[in-house]
Amino acid sequence: MRAIEMRFGTIYIEELNNREEEERVKLYDSDMNYLDYLPIEYDEDETEQELYDGYLSMFDTFETVEELMDWLVCNYEFVGTKDEMIKYLHEELNWELPSEEYNPLDNEWINKIGNHYLLIEEY
Repeated sequence: MRAIEMRFGTIYIEELNNREEEERVKLYDSDMNYLDYLPIEYDEDETEQELYDGYLSMFDTFETVEELMDWLVCNYEFVGTKDEMIKYLHEELNWELPSEEYNPLDNEWINKIGNHYLLIEEY
């Protein structure tokens, strides 16, 4: 796994030579939860390594989490701080507030990059 440090937080990407699936590399959020993937497709003009290196260089261009998410394959519904996410989940989606037994942020549709929480849309 390779860490990618960006202005707004860290994400992780599978190493090209140590990936689970031949046709893509997986991305993980700051807590090492699955976030998305980037396709690795055969192209006669570009090697897999060149494509992978191009992806890595793209990460330096993103100024915000929203810019990153707009570039990725998955879609997101909301991005905010921890408090903003809890408020959104409760007020807009009628999720329960956090308690000793329940943490709405501990959910497969919630990812974290740095101090930003993302609500991922279902595919």
